[in-house]
Amino acid sequence: MADLVYYSHCSLDGLIADEAGDFSWAFPPEDVHRAANEATAGTGIHLLGRRTYEIMRYWDEPQDGGSDIEAEFQRAWAPAKKVVYSRTIDEVGPNARIEREFNPASARALANASDSDVAIGGADLGGQALRAGIVDVLTLVLFPVIVGRGLRVIPDDVRVDLDLIERRDFSGGIVRLSYRVARAR
Repeated sequence: MADLVYYSHCSLDGLIADEAGDFSWAFPPEDVHRAANEATAGTGIHLLGRRTYEIMRYWDEPQDGGSDIEAEFQRAWAPAKKVVYSRTIDEVGPNARIEREFNPASARALANASDSDVAIGGADLGGQALRAGIVDVLTLVLFPVIVGRGLRVIPDDVRVDLDLIERRDFSGGIVRLSYRVARAR
């Protein structure tokens, strides 16, 4: 049984992107990218909303002229299985399949049957998984910026008790915090 991990970059005020959808402030420096590569290499299945998948689809194929760190990420990302939750797209890339609706019980079953972590990507999908109580680990990479308004990493209507399991400091004041979701105490 693997962990179901909601992993996201966000601003200090808990936003993934600003009102216009810009998240350029979250482009990772080398040390953060290497840590993301490690996390991706340990992930067997990625559960993604449509917007997140469309951004990440870039990594399905090797990119000419990229850095060694980017090539390392691509080699970890491309072979992993992906489930894309979307009502609007009809085609996905290699190792991916489409589901029209997010079913928390099915997502939990994927993690229960997996030998490696299952990652949830995207604010909407992550929020649904938190609401459903199926997330095991919440990992936030906090960038030292306040965005003000935009797409929240955690919905306003969710309360989850957490236990800190890791804190890792990176260059530029970036911090990764990982929490295990506290089950009934």
